[in-house]
Amino acid sequence: MPAKKKLLAILDLDDTLIDTSSTYWMAREEFVKWASIQYNAPQDTIRDQFEEKDFENLTSMGLDPLRYQTSMIDICANYADHSTKTVEKIKLFCKNIQNPQNTIKPFSIKFIKALSEHFVIHILTRGNFNLQLDKLKVNRLLKLINGFTVVEKNTRHILFNIKNIQHKSNTCCCYWGLIFL
Repeated sequence: MPAKKKLLAILDLDDTLIDTSSTYWMAREEFVKWASIQYNAPQDTIRDQFEEKDFENLTSMGLDPLRYQTSMIDICANYADHSTKTVEKIKLFCKNIQNPQNTIKPFSIKFIKALSEHFVIHILTRGNFNLQLDKLKVNRLLKLINGFTVVEKNTRHILFNIKNIQHKSNTCCCYWGLIFL
C-alpha cells in the first residue's frame, strides 16, 4: 500500500507562482503619466497621492479587484474631475487587473508537479475568490492542485485557516517556497 501523502499548503499565489505585480505597476504608471498631464501635476505627486489613497482603500476594501480603479477615481476627484470620460479612461488602465492574463512564473508548473508526487497540494491565498480562481485557470494551475482557499480581507483570517489546515494529520506548510515540517 502506497504511503499516504502529506498535506502541503502553499501560502500565496500572486507574485510567487504567478507574476501579477507587473499588471498592477503598469496600470498605476499609465495612470500616473496620464493624470500628471491631465492635472498639470508632477508624476511623483500623483504617484504619492495614489499610494496614500490606495493604502486607505486597502484598509477599507481589502483585496477587492476594483480597489486600484477606485483609488484612481478618488485621485481624480481630488482634482474635481468626476467625468464619465475620466472613469472610462481609468477602466482601460485597470482592465488587465480584473481580467487575469498574468504570466505564470517559469518554475511554477514544474515546482507544483514535483511537489504533487509527494504531497496533496492546497493553495491558501488572499484576494477575491473569483479573481484568484480565474488566475489559477488561466495559468493552468487549477488542475495541478487538490484545493485552494481564498481569504478576502486580512492576515488574521489567513492565520486561522493555516491553523485549521495544520490540525489535519501529516501536515506541513510551504511558505513562499520554504517548506516547514
